[in-house]
Parts: sequence; C-alpha cells; structure tokens
Amino acid sequence: MALTKVSRELLNTSIVDNGNATAITIDSSENVGIGTSSPSAILDVKGAAARIRISDTDTAGTTGIEFVDSGGTKDAEIEVGNSTQYLAFKTATAERMRIDSSGNVGIGTTSPSQKLEVAGNVVLDASNAELNLKSGITGTSGAINWTFNTESTEFASIKLPYDTRGTTGLHIDSGYPITIDHSGYTVFAKSGVEQMRLDGNGRLVIANAGGSNTGYIRVPVAGSTLGAWTSYAGTASTRIHMRFQSSSGLAGYISTTGLTTFYGTSSDYRLKTDAQPMTGATARLKALKPLNFEWIADGTRVDGFLAHEAQAVVPECVTGEKDAMMEEEYEVSPEVLDEEGNTVEEAVMGTRSVPEYQGIDQSKLVPLLVATIQELEARITQLENN
Repeated sequence: MALTKVSRELLNTSIVDNGNATAITIDSSENVGIGTSSPSAILDVKGAAARIRISDTDTAGTTGIEFVDSGGTKDAEIEVGNSTQYLAFKTATAERMRIDSSGNVGIGTTSPSQKLEVAGNVVLDASNAELNLKSGITGTSGAINWTFNTESTEFASIKLPYDTRGTTGLHIDSGYPITIDHSGYTVFAKSGVEQMRLDGNGRLVIANAGGSNTGYIRVPVAGSTLGAWTSYAGTASTRIHMRFQSSSGLAGYISTTGLTTFYGTSSDYRLKTDAQPMTGATARLKALKPLNFEWIADGTRVDGFLAHEAQAVVPECVTGEKDAMMEEEYEVSPEVLDEEGNTVEEAVMGTRSVPEYQGIDQSKLVPLLVATIQELEARITQLENN
C-alpha cells in the first residue's frame, strides 16, 4: 500500500492509501482502526482474512504480548519461543500453560510429553462432573489407558481395551499394566500380577498370587465381616477351601485331604456345656418316617424324609417352617433400549409370593442313630446274659 496523504480533521486523524480509502484511523478517543474508520477498541483491525504479524530479528529470542497495569506492573503475558516454536501463557512473570512445537499441552510444566500433561491436581465440579475420553481408534485394536503416578513412578493404571470386534473391557492394575487380549473380561492386578478376573462368560476367577496358599474370596453380610469365604489355607496334605462365619465365631468349613472332602461343623468341647447322655433314642428313632419318593422336577426316585415330619422328631436337622411363603421380586417387563444403548423405558418390577422351601441336614440324625444302636446293644447284651 502506498500512502498518499495524512489528513487531520477536527476530531479524527486518518491515513489513506493511494486509492483514496481510509487505511488507518485514530479517533478522538485515541482508538486506532485499521481497515475501519470507526474503531470500537484501542486497536480495531478489520479485513478479509485479517491477521497481525509480529516479527523478531533475533531468531533465538522470544516475541509476545505483555499486559501491564497503570503502575507499570506486568499482569500477564503471551510468549512465543522463536527457535523452539512454543506458545506460553503467563500470569505476572510465571508460566502457567504451554503448547510445544509438537502440539503437546502442558499445565504446570514447561516440557509436556503427552497431548495433555498436568502437573498438579485436576478438580471437576462434583455437582456436574463429566470426563470423556476419545481413543481415536478406527477399526483397529488398541486401548485407552489411564495411569497414576507418584513423581515418575507408576503405581496404578486403568486400561480400557478395544478391538475390531467391537468388544471392550476394563483392566484395573494397582502396579504395572499386564498384557490382555481384549476379549471383554475384567482384570484386577497388583504390581503387574493378575489377582482376579471376571471373564466373558461371567465366571469369577481368583488368581493364586505368587503361589501362596492364603488367597480367598470373602462374601460378607451387609454391614459386617460375617459370612462365608473360600481359601486355600492349611498344610500341604489338608487344605481348607471354605469357611463359614457367624456372629458367634467360626461355624464350619469345607476342607480336603488328598482325594477326600470333609464338611465340618463346630464341635469342640470348649464350645459346649451341660453335656448329658441321650435317653429314649429308640423311641424317637421309631417316630421317624423314612420314605421313597419322586422329585417333581425330574421324576427321579430316592430315599429320604419329608422335612416337616423329621423336624417333629429332630428339630435341629431341619431349617424353615412348614408351608412358609416369601415375597420375591421379578421383572414384569424388561428395560427398553434405543440403538445407542440408552434407556428409553425402565424395567418394570413387581413382587409375588412364592414358597420358601424347608431344608434338611440328614447328618444331624447320626447322633440319634448311634444312641439307638447303643440302646439296642445294651438290650441284646442283657438278653444274652439272662
């Protein structure tokens, strides 16, 4: 553009080009307009594909824009590294964020090694927090990874794998990541060693970490540590696989020795008091009504007892009450989903009354059988002596 004249009218100063069009205007408020005769800010630039260029003759230095208050104190700065080609944002004189020449963004760090690297804590509004990650994977296998570090040491990671079949999974590792095959299962690991897996068939597998025999699955009662759990404890020949805990202590366990299985219930003498010999065992045994019956479910015939009849003779061998009922929740109509898997209609649930069946532990009849045999043995001996 060739300048042809500078004109000063009453309140405005303007510089026009050789086309007699106003190129630069300085109005009465000292606003400067480039490409406009009515600037609305200290500097107002208008034009097709307008841009402002700042050039530095020192290729190793920096260029930028400083923001200074009325007292001459620099409040903020945008800085560009001429040779290393970074863009930095500062408040006062301290750098707060940087975009390097690779496009990596660093907050609290001047050398980001990832697309986004934050040195310090990240806080999301707890009332409306949402964090979305996009992997960029298009039809090939890969994974989204979250890693958690102290200084430079990784102590946990979350891996979200994806493959061409569209299957996804979740890998949580409190240690170092381990290799997985993206088949849709969930893995929990510690220090790179798998501890537990929920596979694609819904089976829960507990790893025997490090070959030790102390691993277990604990199934607690809500609000307490009571319940049942499996373990692999004990000596090389005898191992306890499941323990049953009640509010009074250990109630029983299942163990193995070689190829035999032992189902144990607590029976230590230190747990008992007022022990007395059994009497009248023969009469009680005769009151039992062993039967041969057919199961409704599959038609098989077996020998056994009706629970409520056995309960009348040996109450401790039966659980539940005769003809008891209970409330059961069931699905009246299923949940309706749209094509993207979002819920359109919630599942409708209802309740219904169903039988609460009695159960029997026939091993509890053994003491009565033994006592009856002993009574019969005594009578036989007496008859023989007479």
